[in-house]
Amino acid sequence: MNYHRDHWKRWARTVGNFVPEVDVALAAYDGVERLARPKMLYQRGGHPIQPQQPWQFPGPPAVEYRVEAAYRRIAATLIIAPQAPDADGRADAVEDLLYELHAAELDIVLGRLGNRGLDALGRLLLAAEHLERSWDFCRVQALFNLLLERPSPHVASLVGACISATQPGMDGLEDDDVDGWLVPAGPFVVLDDRAYRTDAGYRVEGAADAMAWQDVLQGLIGDCWFLTSLQAVAKANPQWLPRHIKQNPNGTVSVLLYDEDDRHPCPVTVTPDLPVSGGVLVGATGHTKDPAYAEMWPAYYEKAYAQQCAGYAAIEGGWARRAFPIITGREPVRLPTDSRDLPWRIDGHLRSGHAVAVGTRGGSDRDTVLGGRLVCGHEYFVKEVDTRAGRICLGNPWGDAASKTKWEVWLSLDEALTHLNEATAVLTR
Repeated sequence: MNYHRDHWKRWARTVGNFVPEVDVALAAYDGVERLARPKMLYQRGGHPIQPQQPWQFPGPPAVEYRVEAAYRRIAATLIIAPQAPDADGRADAVEDLLYELHAAELDIVLGRLGNRGLDALGRLLLAAEHLERSWDFCRVQALFNLLLERPSPHVASLVGACISATQPGMDGLEDDDVDGWLVPAGPFVVLDDRAYRTDAGYRVEGAADAMAWQDVLQGLIGDCWFLTSLQAVAKANPQWLPRHIKQNPNGTVSVLLYDEDDRHPCPVTVTPDLPVSGGVLVGATGHTKDPAYAEMWPAYYEKAYAQQCAGYAAIEGGWARRAFPIITGREPVRLPTDSRDLPWRIDGHLRSGHAVAVGTRGGSDRDTVLGGRLVCGHEYFVKEVDTRAGRICLGNPWGDAASKTKWEVWLSLDEALTHLNEATAVLTR
């Protein structure tokens, strides 16, 4: 079930090997494309703050006395050290004041608080959360969501830059080569003449759907288990993910996740900036790491979950049985991987609207088996089942690369019983 996105340019290169005129014309075309490529700057070591621009707020205009009263009360509260007693009570008071403001009023208050005031607000909310009383992550995040979704783009980016707790950290990653943050051209679908530019340098046709399971390319973060679970859900129910992620008018992105422990909804809003190294995106994308052409919804799903876990390093390593409840809020079903009816069990779940993912044996995804076809210690999603031959087709979150060497693999029944150590399904209808 190979999924091809070949563009005319690939075929032109093939013809150019035999017709010099075509090769010359293609080289000239490539030169024009390079000159036309957007120059995208990133903030070295930090989060970019978007310049101020005219912004039309929804709802009524700001009322001066309401803004002044709320600002004075919030500023007076934030003067008190976060570690002082009754942090949760002070957080309650600030929460009430912020929720009472209209969008235009909230924008003015947050702007007047400035860097120091916003930093103090973030530290107060974290102090309240650490008391483990009435404040928990989802309640703190709900207030962060308010601060990010309702203001102007400038103030929303100011919140993201000054309240460190609104952004997942990059500390602790094995590949510590992140040198800045960048706002990509995305966020969800960036089509250039209905085509993408890939890391291999050629252009490929865009997907018919804005969000599809084919649109995942894992980056340097070791979260194959989470990304391939997204692919499995998208494959089983193409409408699930579009209903759970949205871009807000000010450029921030909201993702509906579920609490890992009790499964209740826990929305997470993140700023649009993403980690880069040398101008290349570090995390998950679609098709390419080039921020001018990448399809970005996988990156924001990844960032939202990293925010829920307090950092990108915390989402490295896991299995679909952990990811499925976070993505769907539903309890997954474990399938026996030592049973010779495994392909038919999986097929039954796929036909009934389940997403299915499997994990391979081994300790490192640097190792392979079956002549390099199958990656060890890795999570795949099940694309389809050949019930007549008892074979299983697995998809890899490493992306639709030019070679497709490890993007897709068919396993016979004996190969599946030998190399798979878990299989998990979750209903998506």
